[in-house]
Amino acid sequence: MMRTAHLLPVLFLLSVACGVQRAPAREDSVSARLVAACPMSVRAVDTKGSATGRSIIEPKHVATLVPAKALYKGEVAVLVTLTNQGEARMLRYTRKNVGRSVIVFCGDNEISRALITAPFANRFRVTLPGEGSS
Repeated sequence: MMRTAHLLPVLFLLSVACGVQRAPAREDSVSARLVAACPMSVRAVDTKGSATGRSIIEPKHVATLVPAKALYKGEVAVLVTLTNQGEARMLRYTRKNVGRSVIVFCGDNEISRALITAPFANRFRVTLPGEGSS
């Protein structure tokens, strides 16, 4: 079972941000707090299903994290926007690795796995594990 206690500060920030109408300045503030609370990275998956040691995306490549509108009841997700350097790295990796998986981390904790279905670069959505996730 995936442990989610380390995500409580992130989930709290998302609940606060999603519960009020925000001006752009407030959204910037929430993004900065989310980036600080969750140093996000993306790693490749090896043939055994484990994360490789080298990150495709490091925390320095994440420009913003903002709460995403839920697509279904109970979903908690963030929209990730990368820096120019992060965008170039992600595009280069996803072009060469369609059909392979990546793992998204918040610090040292795995929060999501995704299959690359097409090349992408600047923005992507990450669904965070809920309390009932395994």
